[in-house]
Amino acid sequence: MWTSLRTAVTGLMGQQRALDVAADNMTKLQTPGAKSQRVSFLELAPELQYLGVPDGEGNVQLEAREVGKGVRTPATLRNMSQGMLQATGDKMDIAVEGDGYLEVMAPGGQIAYTHSGSLRVDGMGRVATTGGLVLSPTITVPPGTSSLEVKPDGTVRGIGQDGVPQDVGKLKLVRFVNPEGLQLLSENLLMPTLASGAPIEAVAGDPGVGEIASGVIEASNVDPREEYMRIVQAQRAYELNVRALKTVDEMLQDANNLRRS
Repeated sequence: MWTSLRTAVTGLMGQQRALDVAADNMTKLQTPGAKSQRVSFLELAPELQYLGVPDGEGNVQLEAREVGKGVRTPATLRNMSQGMLQATGDKMDIAVEGDGYLEVMAPGGQIAYTHSGSLRVDGMGRVATTGGLVLSPTITVPPGTSSLEVKPDGTVRGIGQDGVPQDVGKLKLVRFVNPEGLQLLSENLLMPTLASGAPIEAVAGDPGVGEIASGVIEASNVDPREEYMRIVQAQRAYELNVRALKTVDEMLQDANNLRRS
C-alpha cells in the first residue's frame, strides 16, 4: 500500500516538472534563438517482493516478484535544431547558419556563447549585443565609421570617414563536440560544461560551423502545437496519479474502519 503512495507521488512530481518545462517553452515562442526543452523520464529500479506460491503438492515456495517504484526525471534535454531565419533588413542582425557560436563577455567577466543576436556599437565604440555584451575578442569601430555590416565569413565591414570601405574586425566562432551539454544562462547565453566539452575555435565556413547570415535573426524553434500536446498529456497523467493517491487513501480508510468495527 505504501509503495503505491510513493509510486504515485513520483508520477506527480515528474508530470509537474514536464508541465513546468512545457510552460517555459511556450513563453519563449517569440524569443530570438530560443531552444525548446523536454523532460527525460526514467523508470526507477523495481522493488523485489517475495510471495508464497503453491507448487501443487501442498508446498509453498517463495518467489521474487518485481514491483515498480515509479519514475524520476534526471535531466532536461534541449532541442538544438535551428529555428527559421526571419528577415529584418538590418545588416547588423546576424544568425549562424550551422553549429557555430559567437563568443561574448558575460557579466562578471565570464566568457559565454550565443548562437545568434543583434549587434550594435556601444558607447565605447565596441561591437556588442543589444543586451550590452561585448564580443570576444573585442572589435572596436573607428570613429566616423558608418554603414556597418557583417559578411558571411564574419568580417565586420564599414565605410570610413574617407568614404572607403574598410574591415574593422572579424567575429570569432567556436563549436562544441556536444552542444546539448551546454548550460543555459539568461539572455540565450550558454556556458561550457564537462558534458559539452571545451570550445573549439573555428572560422565561418568551416565544416560543422556554418556561415554567418546578416539582415536576419533566428526565430525560436519552439513548436506551439507540440508544446500544447505536452501540456495536455502532462495534465492527464497528473490527474491519473492524483486519482491513484485518492484510491489508496480510501482503501487505507476502509482498512482503518475494519479495525474499529
